[in-house]
Amino acid sequence: MKCPYCGEEIREGSKFCPFCGGDLEQTVSGEEMPESPDKIPGSPEGGKKPMKGLIAILIVICAAIVVLIVVLVLHRNRNLNEPAVTETETEESVLYDSSLDEGLGPEDFLPETEEADETETLTDSGGETAAAKAVASDISFERKRDNDNEYAVVTAKDESGNTVWEYQTPEYAMTELDRTSAIGREGDSYYLVQGGSVVSLDAETGTTNWENPDFQGSPADGASAFGDDVVYLSGYYGPDFYAVTTGGDTVSRIDEFDSNYFWPYELEVQGDTALVTLDSSNSGGEGPYYFQVNLQNFTYEQVDGPASSGSGFSMLDVSEVTASSSLYESQYDIDHSPSSLIDGSLSNAWCENAAGQGVGEWVKLTFNGTYEINGIKINAGYQKDDDLYNKNSRPKEIYISFSDGSGVSFTLSDEMTQQNIAFSAPVSTSSVTITIQSVYPGNKYEDTLISEISIY
Repeated sequence: MKCPYCGEEIREGSKFCPFCGGDLEQTVSGEEMPESPDKIPGSPEGGKKPMKGLIAILIVICAAIVVLIVVLVLHRNRNLNEPAVTETETEESVLYDSSLDEGLGPEDFLPETEEADETETLTDSGGETAAAKAVASDISFERKRDNDNEYAVVTAKDESGNTVWEYQTPEYAMTELDRTSAIGREGDSYYLVQGGSVVSLDAETGTTNWENPDFQGSPADGASAFGDDVVYLSGYYGPDFYAVTTGGDTVSRIDEFDSNYFWPYELEVQGDTALVTLDSSNSGGEGPYYFQVNLQNFTYEQVDGPASSGSGFSMLDVSEVTASSSLYESQYDIDHSPSSLIDGSLSNAWCENAAGQGVGEWVKLTFNGTYEINGIKINAGYQKDDDLYNKNSRPKEIYISFSDGSGVSFTLSDEMTQQNIAFSAPVSTSSVTITIQSVYPGNKYEDTLISEISIY
């Protein structure tokens, strides 16, 4: 049969038309069939065909889905065109840009101000930042006793006085001699003695770098000194002299200089020599007694002492070191003073603080008397490492003058080593002044430095 509303063929006996939804059981008396199939008598919404409404809803839903898909695709394409930045890559891009000059490190990216320039000049090329140096601005050593035991506590504090780290030695049974002793800080490490072993701690974290048991002594305060990457010690009852590298390797161990003398209590390093002072002798005499150690081959001899008269000059006879100017880095509390010239360490250096290359600046070593000297040895430039040596200026031509007004000029080589200037004849003088006349320019900074001076 045909639907009286839409004219479609439908099954006989159907109650509703499956095409238009018309009610086939409704009796339409005296009414004409609708002219348009959109108007269906008996429909729940005033005659609108329910199927067309459903279709309209489906069309709207489909359109919304299409719009959503388009938006997602566009967003994805945009992200694909922009490289993803991971946390690691972001950090690397800040710390190092490969397009910059080779060899630049984190310290080279400080703001280009005059203050930052001076700071960069003398900052370790290993990249220690101001924040890293400030972490352990003060490291203290405290020896403690608990009943019959002794131990020590090393405490590192920042500039505000807050504890950064703390290290405690093992406990040792107390004896006549101290079982724990402080050596001090040098560079990135702090050194001490515990139970006869030399220990190196990381100055920033307090963790143990190494422990060397070869010393087997107990040094007094003042019976230790730092050299160029070496720590020197003397023990009360021996060894009279001991040297260990800052990497933990034993260099030399002298049990005793002479069996007639004992109780070393002071050790000083001046250039290529070390002077050890002993207190007592088996004959009952009281010191001081002096032994001088050659740090090149570790031979030694007994000497009259640091304040000898006549021609027997020793670097211990230097009573004062002054300069026309010197640089102090307040940000790091580093003083590049003229005293750095005779501390026996290439890690420290005198730096002039004048404008330009420092031409005309001078350093003066004054003696405690008048002596005959035969020459000087000089480590020109900042010889802490190759990078700092090349970045900063080095003296080229220098003028060496003496207390009587005489002097001699000398041209240094541009090399990172100790250079010997031997005089043609001995000079009697109470002081030596070295004046910079020209320089080998640094490849980055104008500061001129000298690391070490030794007079003989």
